[in-house]
Amino acid sequence: MKAILWPKAAFWLGASAFLILHGPAWAVENVPAPELAKDVGLLAKLGERYLAAGDAAGLVAVEKKLAGMKADRPAALLALGRLLSSAEEYAEAAQVLEQALALKPDWFEAEKELGPAYRELRKYEEAALIMEKALKQRPREYWLTIELGRCYVRMGRIEQAKAAFAQAKRVNSKEAGAYIEQGYAYLSTGFDAQAKQEFESLIAVDTASPFGYHHMGSYLCRQHHYPEAEKYLRRALSILEANPPADPDNLDHTLQWLGISLQAQGRLAEAEAVYRKGLEQTIPDRYRRSALLGALGILANAQGKPGKAERLFKQALAVCEPASKGACIRAVVDGVRTYAELVRKPEAESLLEHLDNVFRHLPVNNESIANFMLLADLNMKLGNSSKAEPLLRRILAARAILPAEFFIISKAEAALVGLYEAQRRRGELEELYLREIAAFKGHGDKGLAAGTLDRLAAVYEEERKGPEAAVARRQAEALRAQGGKS
Repeated sequence: MKAILWPKAAFWLGASAFLILHGPAWAVENVPAPELAKDVGLLAKLGERYLAAGDAAGLVAVEKKLAGMKADRPAALLALGRLLSSAEEYAEAAQVLEQALALKPDWFEAEKELGPAYRELRKYEEAALIMEKALKQRPREYWLTIELGRCYVRMGRIEQAKAAFAQAKRVNSKEAGAYIEQGYAYLSTGFDAQAKQEFESLIAVDTASPFGYHHMGSYLCRQHHYPEAEKYLRRALSILEANPPADPDNLDHTLQWLGISLQAQGRLAEAEAVYRKGLEQTIPDRYRRSALLGALGILANAQGKPGKAERLFKQALAVCEPASKGACIRAVVDGVRTYAELVRKPEAESLLEHLDNVFRHLPVNNESIANFMLLADLNMKLGNSSKAEPLLRRILAARAILPAEFFIISKAEAALVGLYEAQRRRGELEELYLREIAAFKGHGDKGLAAGTLDRLAAVYEEERKGPEAAVARRQAEALRAQGGKS
């Protein structure tokens, strides 16, 4: 047996060494065709190398070879599905993985890849079902349990999400992922104190890791506790810098939050130094550069340097394609705010038009909804209510598919209420109040539901609908009697 396996093992060891030495420039075609056609593992590794190097042609060549393999077909499809998922081609990945499962039903490895692909495609029900099924086979799969928890969060099933994250902690209490995901699940649903506890627990279980310090720092920034946030963020930064090479995402986010905390404390020169440090380390990534240039633009405006601010915003936009990426949109938003503060409405509206053109073609999803709200807010501030209203309506229309974004959707509803009240559009206001009341009750916010019922009663009274007004007021009182404070 050893005599049969050894030549093949020697070949693959040699091929691996060759890959390490020569990298992705070594073409797939250089592998002997008979061997390449039979070994899924080497093809998958080659594909990963091409993907990491940004070699699109090499990646396509590997994908074609995997798609055409006849021997060990399920394994070839699994490898292809993984590559496609890594390349963020989730629809194609899901299709390939479904084929693998058709050939090999109940195959854990394929189910493990298909669930997260469905989640990325926002097919949350299908994703949850396939991941639940896979975890029945292997309940101690840490990252698949995390993925299932993420999926539950997106479905608004917070108790199930908490149970999934708790299970992940039982599997590995030292790993950061479950604490981070559960912390942000709490934040997204308004349970700030519980979110803080998760980040504190993460620090307690792994004091040598930067993650707990970073996420606690960003949490404290969101709570406007800037001096305390600074301490945690500096600790995260010192750990990242002491262990090079630091992950670019972790380093970039830590520097941005540290800059925000310093700027909020009025230490503008220190904040500028932090942002520029980030800029020096993120040159290849246009989205990170855009965000940092935008942050420097805001800082320059705060320092009373409008000309410098404008130049920085122009640079931020120049490195950033019109896209849904948050950093790019944020740079435009920051530019609009700066022009508005400088009372240069034409320039502000020109940038807003740029954003409107981008958003017209974007779906409202968990990645874009906050930016839709930002754009609506900006239009309202500049007096463009006719442009704000359709954006707010699009946010509200996403309620059924984005239950975890309850607070952004509630903010959009409140903005629309204000608009209808100002324009005395009572019929639309009545309809909107009824939707708000149902949403608040569904989320368990009896106080908010009672307050909205009072406002609905006032609308009924203006319309001379006495019986309806009386019913609304009785319902409000009943909710308050149940413990709801508005």
